[in-house]
Amino acid sequence: MPLDQCDLGDGVSGTAMIIGGTLNGAGLSGNSQSLQVTAGAPLQGTISVHIINNGPVSAVFEYGVGASWLGSNAVIACQTGPTGGFDDSFQINVTAPQTPGTYYLAVVGGWEFTCDEVFSSTNWAYSNGMVVWGNGDDVFEACSSYIDSASQVGEFCQPKLTGSPAMPGTGHSPGPFAAVKLIVQ
Repeated sequence: MPLDQCDLGDGVSGTAMIIGGTLNGAGLSGNSQSLQVTAGAPLQGTISVHIINNGPVSAVFEYGVGASWLGSNAVIACQTGPTGGFDDSFQINVTAPQTPGTYYLAVVGGWEFTCDEVFSSTNWAYSNGMVVWGNGDDVFEACSSYIDSASQVGEFCQPKLTGSPAMPGTGHSPGPFAAVKLIVQ
C-alpha cells in the first residue's frame, strides 16, 4: 500500500527516527542509513531511535529491532512502549549474512502483544499464539524500494493478517519504522 494511503483516519499511527548510535564503528543519524559490511562479519553497536506512538493509551504497543536475513527469528530485541514520544537504544550483536546482497536492520513498532506479531504483520486477534511468517506480508518481505521509502518517512504500512484462521482477512496499520540498509559484500 502506498505510504500516502496508509492513514486509516483512526488516529493510530506513529513514526520512528534514528537519532544516533554506531554500527561497526560507523556513526548513525537519520533514516537514510547505508553501510557496507563483509559477508559473515560480526555486526556490533547501538541503534538509538526516537519513536512517536500516537495509538490509544489502552493499546499495547510493542517495538523492537530485527534483522531481515533471520526470517522467523528476525526479532533481536523487543520492548513495550508508552504512548507519546520517547527515545530508546538497542544493542546490536549479530552476524552479517553469508550471502552478498542488500539486507536491513530495522526498528519497527505496532499495536500488538509481541514483536513477532509486529514483524510478521499478524494481528494479535488472528494469531492467538500462532504467528504466521512467510505469507507475503512480513515486514521484511516488502521490496527494498518500499523499505527505503518507509524508512525515509519513518512509517511502514504493510498489509496485516487479521480476522481468524477460520475467517482470515487483511487490514493495514501504519507503524513506526526506521532501517539501516546493509550492503553485504
